[in-house]
Amino acid sequence: MLPMKRFFSTGGKVANPGPAARPAGLAGRLGMLGAALFGCLLFAAPNLPAGAQPAAGPPAASAPATSSPTQTPAQTPGQTPGQTPAQTPGQTGEPGRAPEAPPVQAAAPPPPLPLAENAIKAQQDLERLNLLVGRIEAAAQRENLGDRELAQLRGELDPIRDQAMTIATAVAPLVKAVDERLAQLGPAPEASGTESEPIAAERTQQATLRETYDGIVKQARLLSLSAEQLSGRISERRRALFTDKIFERRDSALDYSLWIDVLKATPVAAARFWLLVSDWWGALAARINAGALAAIAGAVIVIGFGLPAGRRLLLRVGARSPARARPSRLRRASAAAWLTLVHVLVPALAVLFFYLPLNSFSLLPAPVDRLFYAGARAVLFFSLVQGLAWALLAPSRPTWRMVDLTDGQARRVLVMAVAAAAAYALDGFLDQVITITFAPLQLAVGKGVVASMLIAIFLAIALASARKIRQPGAPAIVIPARWRWLGIGAWAALFAIPLSAALGYLALANFIAAQLVIGVTILALLVLSTRLVDALLTEGLERRLEESSDPAATAKAHRMQAGIIASGVLRVLLALVALFFLAVPWGIESKDLFGWVRTAFFGFTIGSVTISLSSILLALAVFIAGIVITRSVQSWLEQSLLPHTRLDTGIRNSLKTAFGYAGIIIAAALGFTFAGLDLSNLAIVAGALSVGIGFGLQSIVNNFVSGLILLAERPIKDGDWIVVGAEEGFVSKISVRSTQIETFDRATVIIPNSDLISGVVKNWMHSNKMGRVRVAIGVAYNADPDQVREILLACAEQHPGVLKVPPPIVYLMNFGASSLDFELRAHIISVDTGMVVRSDLRFAILKALREAGIEIPFPQQDLHLRDIERLETALGGKAARKKAAVNAKPAAQKKAAGTPPAARQQRKLARDIGDTGEG
Repeated sequence: MLPMKRFFSTGGKVANPGPAARPAGLAGRLGMLGAALFGCLLFAAPNLPAGAQPAAGPPAASAPATSSPTQTPAQTPGQTPGQTPAQTPGQTGEPGRAPEAPPVQAAAPPPPLPLAENAIKAQQDLERLNLLVGRIEAAAQRENLGDRELAQLRGELDPIRDQAMTIATAVAPLVKAVDERLAQLGPAPEASGTESEPIAAERTQQATLRETYDGIVKQARLLSLSAEQLSGRISERRRALFTDKIFERRDSALDYSLWIDVLKATPVAAARFWLLVSDWWGALAARINAGALAAIAGAVIVIGFGLPAGRRLLLRVGARSPARARPSRLRRASAAAWLTLVHVLVPALAVLFFYLPLNSFSLLPAPVDRLFYAGARAVLFFSLVQGLAWALLAPSRPTWRMVDLTDGQARRVLVMAVAAAAAYALDGFLDQVITITFAPLQLAVGKGVVASMLIAIFLAIALASARKIRQPGAPAIVIPARWRWLGIGAWAALFAIPLSAALGYLALANFIAAQLVIGVTILALLVLSTRLVDALLTEGLERRLEESSDPAATAKAHRMQAGIIASGVLRVLLALVALFFLAVPWGIESKDLFGWVRTAFFGFTIGSVTISLSSILLALAVFIAGIVITRSVQSWLEQSLLPHTRLDTGIRNSLKTAFGYAGIIIAAALGFTFAGLDLSNLAIVAGALSVGIGFGLQSIVNNFVSGLILLAERPIKDGDWIVVGAEEGFVSKISVRSTQIETFDRATVIIPNSDLISGVVKNWMHSNKMGRVRVAIGVAYNADPDQVREILLACAEQHPGVLKVPPPIVYLMNFGASSLDFELRAHIISVDTGMVVRSDLRFAILKALREAGIEIPFPQQDLHLRDIERLETALGGKAARKKAAVNAKPAAQKKAAGTPPAARQQRKLARDIGDTGEG
């Protein structure tokens, strides 16, 4: 056995001369283990290890000052770094202040701006950041940099870019403030004009400050752009290195010499690994004390007894009972999510409890610590895949299964998925073992080929087992297009693994296999999370609304719509997160994602237009707040203020509508202002709209202007009874485009406002609601007309809806064919009660006329027939002949008495027909 210092006494430097890749400290590992559900997915990119320490770059002195991509134009030769252009050597006073006025001047120069010192500090920060960018650019030009070093240099550029943009944002208001002061001073007079010396000095000072501030803003933006461009070049170089590594060609996997080298290197690697373990065990026995032993024993007890009991208890909480016939979507999704969480949480706690005592008592040297970290990642990833497989497939509980598979298919897919995850996790762990033990390269290559082939075989069996088989007599199986194309892509990737290995692209085969495992895992997580979110926001909300006592169906429908929209938004966000995790191995980092989000949120420029998501959201919030305030004030006007005034309904509606449109316009203007849009630029939009109005929007503008006229002139108002063409009813709503009329049949008629302005409209309630009713009645000619008039007037005067002034009146309208026609005319309080008043008057008149014995005649007509004497003579001759024939009683008739009744009836019918013919 080699001495202990071989691995531990020097922190692993003797055994590992390369840069130590020791993971982060206790806090980092606790964070990783606490977020085990997604942290284990970082295992997807073993070529981009996390937690690496930044590599020491070249010293600052090695980067000359001339290597800075940007210079500070505000600094002149011989000027100190903290000196502004307005201050030359030998001057006193604050930096950026105008020269002192001569003593002979009456007015002293204005005091300097209070923010000038902040500008000087910003300029100094820019000089420092320029030096840093120059150092990083010089370091990035070295040829022997690996992916780790390039990632560290790129990580140093992100804070520089953020600081530069912060400086630009902080100094930009100073430029605006100086511009406002210069605008107040006005333009400089012409050569022939005169101006006081204090004003001229102030303009000069403000112009100098404006130039200084604007220069700082431009320098900051240029520095940010330089850092971004340098970051892009580093990313391109990293992608090129990644591509070269992936498509590096070696000996074919079919070459037997490769496997001979693997067999030779395996004992060497095993011996080195055993040496590492034995040395660590010896160091552990030498350093351990009673406290460490007690802590380790406690951890073993918790892991061996406490965690299994806790796991059983947690699984019992979300148990999926096989007795339940058909659980709901929400119950199935929540049970599957709970099962996955338990499968990951318990191993994470076990790793944590085992790690804490060893790390607390410094019993984990650097190589063992790295090995422990790799093992923890492998265990957590395997646990995650196993939990997802059990949660989604549920081989022994078909009613809880979240995929459409039979019991046999579910078992085979579960076994193969878990086997592929085990192969992937073991491959990652062995990668770290080979790195720590400095095993020969042939062993790493052979290990990768074996792991790739195993993963390809397991996934191929799982994919073939999940294939839908049509039963005889069953309908055709319809597979969605997205799953069909996904299956085709999976089969193509599985076929590419052995092909790449056979052609010598072993790294490519290993990469494809790893990405298949990671992709299937992320897809399973996406399916589970989307179904859980969808069930929570649709089925869960629907159940809550059904149990609620709120009878408002409209409110429930709105809540359901909000839940569906929220579910769709969350599904999109989950899909984006899944795409990000899939893109991690291709060189996309979390810094890139957060940088894109930050750029989209705080603003990006397209041409000369700057689009900022934060400004858009703020503008929407201001607009919505304005709409809410407008509706609240409208409701207050309609329900509280206007009912207590003497204004009629039409004026109230006009005021409420006008206030609503004014509030919307003000809210829109404020929203545009907060979005950073200049309202003066809307003149261009107005000009474009005028062209559209001239061609296709004439009717819309006509209706809009007509609506404004209706609201201002008020020829009709809400509640008026109007007649427009064949339509008649009450006005229910007047808007700027159309007017709604509710007919007496409870139908709504929408009439364009232009028809109401340019057409003929009959308004029964324009000036007031008073109206007149007319009741026509006819009496017999023998009736007394004066008595009839008195009866009609008495009926009208006794009705409460008939006005006394003007009084009712009765007219004798006509001498009819069978009656004397009278008409009662009376004025009523409200025209909308006319039908009721007319009906009541008719009832009263009919009763009064009957009590007075006055007849209401029926229509009478006299019928005159010509040649009546000839008709009487013909009818008399026919009757005489029939009587003589009956008295004669011929023998033939007596003989017919014995004939059947049907025959006698036919003969009688024939005789009658003959008699009729004679008549």
